[in-house]
Parts: sequence; C-alpha cells; structure tokens
Amino acid sequence: MVVERGERGALAEGDAASETPTRRIEGDAPGPAATTIPHPDVVFKESLLRGGMKIGRFRVLDHLDEGGMGMIFIARDAELDREVALKLLRSRNSAGSSGRARLLREAQALAKLAHPNVVTVYEAGEFDGQVFVAMELVRGQTLREWARAAPRRWPEIIERFLQAGRGLAAAHRAGLVHRDFKPSNVVVGDDDRVRVLDFGLALARDASDCEDPEVTAIDESDASQVSRVGSGLLATGLTGADSIAGTPAYMAPELILGGSAGIRSDVYAFSVALFEALCGRRPHEGKTLSERRAELEAAVTPSFPRSSGAPRWLRKVVLRGLAADPFDRYPTMDALLLDIERANQRRRRRQLLVASIAGVAALTTVEIVHEREASCDAAGAVAEVWSPARRVRLAGIFEGTGISFADDTWTRLEPRLDDYAATWSTARGALCEATRRGDRSAARLDLEEACLDRRLVSLTALLDLLEAPDADLLEGAVMAADTLPSIASCRRSDLSAAAPPRDATLDAELRRLSDRLEAAELSERIDRTAEGLVITEAVLPRARELGERSLLARAGVAHGRLLAAAGRPDEAVRSLREALWIADVARDDERLAAAIAALVYVTAEHLGHYDEALAWRDHADAVVARLGPETEAHSRLLWAFGGAAYRKNDFAAAIRDLRRAVEIDEVLFGARDHRMLPSLIGLGNAHFVAGDAATAAGYYARAQTIAEAELGPDHPETAHVLANLGAARASLGDDEGALELFRRALALDEARLGPDHPELAANLANIGMTLATSDRAAARDYLERSLALEERTLGPAHPNLAHALIALGELALAEEDVEAAHAAYSRALAITEAATGKRGPLYIATLGDLAGIAERRGDLTGALDLLERAYALRLEAPVGGPPELTPQLRFQLARALRQADPASQRAVDLAEAAARELTALDQPRFAADLEAIAAWRAAASAE
Repeated sequence: MVVERGERGALAEGDAASETPTRRIEGDAPGPAATTIPHPDVVFKESLLRGGMKIGRFRVLDHLDEGGMGMIFIARDAELDREVALKLLRSRNSAGSSGRARLLREAQALAKLAHPNVVTVYEAGEFDGQVFVAMELVRGQTLREWARAAPRRWPEIIERFLQAGRGLAAAHRAGLVHRDFKPSNVVVGDDDRVRVLDFGLALARDASDCEDPEVTAIDESDASQVSRVGSGLLATGLTGADSIAGTPAYMAPELILGGSAGIRSDVYAFSVALFEALCGRRPHEGKTLSERRAELEAAVTPSFPRSSGAPRWLRKVVLRGLAADPFDRYPTMDALLLDIERANQRRRRRQLLVASIAGVAALTTVEIVHEREASCDAAGAVAEVWSPARRVRLAGIFEGTGISFADDTWTRLEPRLDDYAATWSTARGALCEATRRGDRSAARLDLEEACLDRRLVSLTALLDLLEAPDADLLEGAVMAADTLPSIASCRRSDLSAAAPPRDATLDAELRRLSDRLEAAELSERIDRTAEGLVITEAVLPRARELGERSLLARAGVAHGRLLAAAGRPDEAVRSLREALWIADVARDDERLAAAIAALVYVTAEHLGHYDEALAWRDHADAVVARLGPETEAHSRLLWAFGGAAYRKNDFAAAIRDLRRAVEIDEVLFGARDHRMLPSLIGLGNAHFVAGDAATAAGYYARAQTIAEAELGPDHPETAHVLANLGAARASLGDDEGALELFRRALALDEARLGPDHPELAANLANIGMTLATSDRAAARDYLERSLALEERTLGPAHPNLAHALIALGELALAEEDVEAAHAAYSRALAITEAATGKRGPLYIATLGDLAGIAERRGDLTGALDLLERAYALRLEAPVGGPPELTPQLRFQLARALRQADPASQRAVDLAEAAARELTALDQPRFAADLEAIAAWRAAASAE
C-alpha cells in the first residue's frame, strides 16, 4: 500500500491542522526549554518498531508511511508467511467512534471487492484500543509520483488511468462510491499494475432508493435514507466534517455546494486527476472549499492548454467528465472508460487474410419519460417530437461535427425519419377513426394505442441521441433508423389477445420499464454500451420482483448483449441463458430466438466454445418451426450458427447457413438494402477462409455496392468492406487491385480518425504485406509504421502488435536476415501468449515459424522441440485458425524428424496424414503443398 503524501484527506473548511498528513511533535527551541512530552502516536510507533510487536497474527517489521488518519507499517503475516501493509488509526481518532468507524468502513469497502485494480484487504480488527487493517503490500509509487517522475506522453497516461478507472468502476458495480479519488490514492506497482486504494470515505449506495437508475448517492444527513441500506458500518454516514468530505481540489461542484456523493462525483474526481496528468495542472485553481465555491459562482469553465498534447477526442472525454452539471457528465465510469477505449482501439478490425463477420448488435439507451397521448391529433403528437425546428437543428449539429461522413449520413437519415413520422401519424389517425366508428373492441384499441405510443418513444429516443452525435453514433444512425420497431406490427392479430386486467399502478410501471428497454433495443447499432448497462441493471431486478416473464426475458437478452459488447462474455452467457429459459417458459418465441442467436454468437465468437454454441441448433429449429421460416429471427439464427461453424472451420455448414440467411434477407429487406450487409459479409468470410477467394470477392463486391449506395462512399462500413475485398483480391494474386482498395480504405479511416488512430494499423499492415513481394523497402516502411502506431497508442504488449511483427519476420526471412526474423517472431510469441495463452492458433503457428528459424540456424534439436510443442498444443485445441494449420504442422514435423532419423516411421505417418487432410480440403491453393509432400515421400521411399 502507498499512502498519500502532502495532501489532505477528509476535512472541514478551515481545519488547518489537517492540511498536512504528518506533523513534527518534538520541540525545536534550544536549551532546557525544549523539553517536551512525546506525542502518544510517537510513543506507540516506537514501541511497535522496537520490539517487533505482534498485532493479531501480524508482526510489525518497519514503518512505511503516515497519513492524516493513520500510520502505515510493514508487517509479516505469520500464518500465510507474507508481508502486508498494516494501517493503524491515529490515537487522536481512536478515542471517539468516528475515526474507528471510518477505518472499519474502509476495510469493509475494500473487502467487498476482488479486482486486480483495487488494493486487497485481508483483515480488520482492533488492537490496544486502536483499529487496524491488514492489506496488500504494494511496492511502487503513487500515480502522482509516477506522473512527476518523468515526462509522460498521453498514451502512457491513459493506460494507467484506464486501469485506475476499471478499479473505480468495479467499486461502483459492488455498490460503493469512493468519495476521495485522487492521484495520491492510486498506486502504480513495481509490476506496473495500477491499484486504487484508500476507500476510507467510501459509502454504500443503493440504486433502489433512486428514481434515476444511474444512481444518486445517499444523503448522510437523511437518517431515513441511511437506514434503508442496512445496519453495517459501511452503510452508516459519519457526522461533522463528513457532511462535506474529500479533497476540495478533486470534489465535484455538487459536493462543494453541500450535495451528496455518487458515481458521477467519482467521475468528476477521476476527470480532474486525468486532466492534471495530461496538462501538469488541475482544471481549476482553487484548493480550498471557499476558493472552489468562488470559482463555481464565477462559472469558470475548464479548458485544455495548447501544450497538453492530448488529442481532440481525449479532451472531449475529459471535459464531459468535468461538466458542472452532474447529469451532463458520464453516468458511469464504465461509460467514460468505454469512450476512451473505443477511441483508442476500435473493436472492429480488418486484417489481411483474417476477416470477421459483421456484428448485428450493440445496445444503447436513454431514459424516456412516457405518457400515453389521449388526443387524436396524430399530426400534432408527432410534430412535438419531429418538428421543423428540430430538423433544422439536427442538420446543423451534423454539419458542425466535422466528421467526414456526417453530411452524407444526414442526407440518408432525414428522409427515413420523415417516413417513420408520417407512417406513425397515419397509423395513429386510423386508430382514432376506428375508435370513433367503434369497429374494434376497447381492449384491442388499447393494445394498439399502447403499441403506437411505444413506437413514438423509440423515435424520441433516437432523436435525443442524435442531438449529441459522435463518430460511432453517426456510423450507426441510418441502421438505427431502419431498425426502429415496425409501426405496422401494431395491427398484428396477436394483439387481439388482451392481457387479464391488472392494477393501474402496476401497468404504469410496466410501461415505464418497457419504454426503457424499447429505447435500449432501438439503438442496437449505436455503441453506447455502458449507458445501456446502467438501464438494464436497473430494470432486471425490478422485472424479477414483478414476476413479468416476458419483460424479464427481454431485459435479460438486452443485458447479455451489452455485457458481451463490454467485454464480459462469461456474464453475458449467464444472462442470456437465464433469458432463454424464461422466454421459453413464457412462450415468447421472438425473445427466445433472440436469446439463442445472441448466446450462440457470444459462446462461439467471444469464448471459442464452438461445439457448445452449435449444440443449440435443435432448440433453435423448434423455435423457427413455431415462428415460421423466412422471418428476421430465422435469418439472425442462421447468421449466428453460420458464424460458429465458420469459426470451427466447418465451412460447408457455414456456407449453407449463411447463404440461406442472405436469401431470407433479400426477401425481407430487398436485395439492395444495407441490412443485407451482415449476412453478405459473413458469407464472403466463410468462402474466403475456406480458400475460395474468388467467390468471396463476389460477395464483398456486392456488399461494397450496397454500402456505398445506402450508407455513403465515406461511411466506416464502406471502408471495412473495401478492406475485406482487398484481402480477397490479394489472395487471388491481384496485388495492384488489392493495393488500390487498401489505400482507399486507409484514406477513409484517416479522414475519419486522424493520422494517429490505432485502427489505421490494420490497413497499413495490409498494404505492407501486399508490397512484400514487389517492393520490400516500401513494405517495411508500412509495416514499421503500423507497428509503431499500435505501440504508441496501445502499448508495447498489446496483442494486435503480433500481426505486424509476424509480417516483419516474414519480410526479414525473405531478405535472409535470420536474426531480425527471430527477434520479431519471439516478440510476437510472447505477446500472443500473454494475451490468449498457449492454445490459440496464432501462438501455435508462431512456434512453427520459430522452428523454421532454428532449422536455418542448424539447430535441429531446438526445431524439433518447438515443433513437438506446437503439434501437441494443436492436437489439444484442433479448431480455430486456418484449416491448413494442422496438416502443415504435421508435414513440418515430419521433415524435421526425418532429418534427425532417416528411418523414422512416425515421419512417414505424419506426412501421409498431412496429405490426406490437405486433399480433403479440396482447394487449389494447397496444390503446391501436396506436391511438396509427394516429392518428400518419394525421396523417403527411395532411401
């Protein structure tokens, strides 16, 4: 544990004695008058150190540090034989209950967390009337000390702050608010892992007490609120100075003005610290409560100095976190971190020879207050949402973004919004006429009216999101408009089955919860994952309490997809499984199909459990039989199963399912609709990885035509399709055509993202690999630029670096630079092992590359060792990666074995097995491999 140095922790304004965490006790005057009585803290500290005193099972070894609340010692845990940090409350705080409660509360807060970026608490208790806490001993320096130790570039800074932010976000998910986040409460360990500590001011929050699911904090002055969270010390507020607690320089405006702490106030403190690290100063000058209040009254707005070096997107993130109004800030730490991570590394990448199936969903939401319209003025109702003034305002907002494809997107988006509003108005007018005529039952009319009201909520939610667009939102805006829920479906026959009468209050709550989920489902293609999770995490427990199965299934599916998008696949699978069975019991086949499709995708794509994913096929077929074929649900299921089969290298099954999905989408949407893109690109990918690049190129070219026409020539999806088509052209030997496509894709990405974004690295590497056979010097320039860009933005150990390193290794081999090739492959191997372990296809293939280096060096023993390791790992995990990996490893091992022992029967058996497997793949590109094996076998027989 590293404690703060030179900063105050919790204080009341004017408490000068607590400005400094340490103080000199001994008198300074010379002569007899200097005789003083030692302070009890000093006596206690010296007695602990002198005798190596034991506190519980911990023996004190050395003094580490001191803070305003306590003294820190290094101690040894006698039972577990490890060193710990032992924090003891100062004697002046032990006499009363406030300090003791604070320290125990810190221990309780930390003990609830198990996260790599939060310091671990082992035990808490009392000794000789003083409270102690034993916690993880972290060797290192505070984040403040780290930032000041050397000049730091912004990529280094955000890497450390991302870790700290993850620790803070984990605390929030566990129900805790830190209340005093600052650089001196964060430690950068000697192992380079960042940990958040000193949760001494943390106070439990309870979302159920808040109308807003994004959570407000407990007001410590309100005893009735405190009593609802429980009776533990963690849930009990402290009095006196704790009514305003924290370090003023990092306190959010609402806290300075006497409000209560919450997630958004932690977001503010984190943003202050990040601003300080980037700029070398805080965003405001005030250090005391009075100075900060004066700044707030003067409405001082923070701004970045030109010298900060932080890119525009990062400045935008930090300034949103520093918004004076808490509701203008990020609602959660996860939302803030996701914006940083998304800008620093886009999830969707296109690597030469490795193309991924386009995803179909990323959920987002905004909270909508929904009231059913009693009026029959349909035009007036929709005009309140989609007014001429709003149309003009949104057009100006899109133009002002400066994003390369914004104007083109608005040109395509505006008529879609017009059409949806007009269709809604017509449907609502028809419903009013039917009400006047009395030609439908009252129950039926109520159901249709509620359905149309939900559609207006969805339109409102989309328009609200468009008021503050970023590149990701613009990328998905047209798709979001086209996936607004169908207005025609409000006249479906199954609406005639009215639900049994229910309490009006319950109905109102169910509508409110449904509206939130409607808004979340609306924006599936707009990447606002963290904000969506805030909603689903609030809706799920309430849906469980109400026992509404369809609502619970719907929320579970949305939550599972959001968890997957947030990089939490294990939790996603649990949520989707629960939603699946609930939907099955409720006979909600639409939701059941959605749950199965999402579960299959996450299980295969994120977890790599292909057989487990494919095992849901029978269940899915039963659902399709009930829903009927050629539905959107059927297409999404086929897409998911096709993707799982493709990842397993079962290309025949993948092509069959994905081709059928393309056929269904053509019927549902039309052959030129952008909603064709996921199934088209998926089918192209399956053909491509199966070795049929010519057929793949045909599907990619069709996708290119659709993307350019429907989304625009500058749209990010167009750039992605161009990169895939370039990969196919390169495989067909059309290097010139491939280079033209890669360069177009690179230019589009560069215009959208700037010259230093890590997403450019993929196309830079593609160009470099394509040039490798014709212009090695130029190829090296592109590959080294790709590598340097990813190193600078993602860090030296990020898994994405492996691809460029392997390409540079291959280039070095072509130039007979064996040592450079060995260095590149070795680094790629280490990076891949750290990221994915030793069972991944890339790790195994790189072992084979290093074996080839060993053979060139004449180290046959080393080559055999590497090949045996690679072959054994591949047999343990035979799926994933290119289908030729296993037979090529077999043949490489056979050749090495025969070099070591010309009479090796195992070498012959391996070569024969490799030939059978490559022949079964039935692809022209393996003709050269088969010829080489045949020649080797003939030579072996002749000896």
